[in-house]
Amino acid sequence: MRPLPIRPRPHQSETVGSYIRRLARANHLHPSYLHGYLCGPPQYFGRPQPERLAALAGRPLSTLQLALTGLSRPPRATTTAASQDNARRQDRAEARTALFTAICRDAELERLSIRALATRHRVHRRTILQALHDPRPPQRKRHTRPALVMVEHLQDLIDAMLDAEQTTSAMRIWQHLIDEHDAEVSYSSISSHVALRRSAPRLGNQTIRADLDGTTKPKPA
Repeated sequence: MRPLPIRPRPHQSETVGSYIRRLARANHLHPSYLHGYLCGPPQYFGRPQPERLAALAGRPLSTLQLALTGLSRPPRATTTAASQDNARRQDRAEARTALFTAICRDAELERLSIRALATRHRVHRRTILQALHDPRPPQRKRHTRPALVMVEHLQDLIDAMLDAEQTTSAMRIWQHLIDEHDAEVSYSSISSHVALRRSAPRLGNQTIRADLDGTTKPKPA
């Protein structure tokens, strides 16, 4: 794979889909075509392969992983590196637990103030308050990435295309949403909605939405 002629820089915290669309339009390509090319055979509608995107963008994979959200990271090179990371995390957790235990012990036995405890253990007073409130350290928060736009926001566009041409395929609808509306939605979501829409063609859009939400009301007698 050779880099594309025009290679825009990725924006910080930009989604993979947004960067692929900018990369495609900068090189006069359809975003849906480039997305499928980056996924590669045999699956053209899944997640883009990070190595392919790095090759076409002409940038190191590590750079794209730091900038883009939603770009899957490659597996660790060796199990030794993974085990070392796990050991370091476990050591930090054990040290945190020992710190909280010492804070609670000093507060109970020596009746030290919060300020004095913070000075002795060289931590912020918030940490002292956390330890006195619960001797078990809180678990580290996991960073969550922004989810893709749900298909419910695109139902009017999808249903309009199905009403205009009932034989339209889910692939063509997905391509149209990607190329013309800059939508960030997976092909599987579009395919599921199209299948549901065609399984009950006489139901209105409101009923389809309610069925998707699990709030379908019984029909009046």
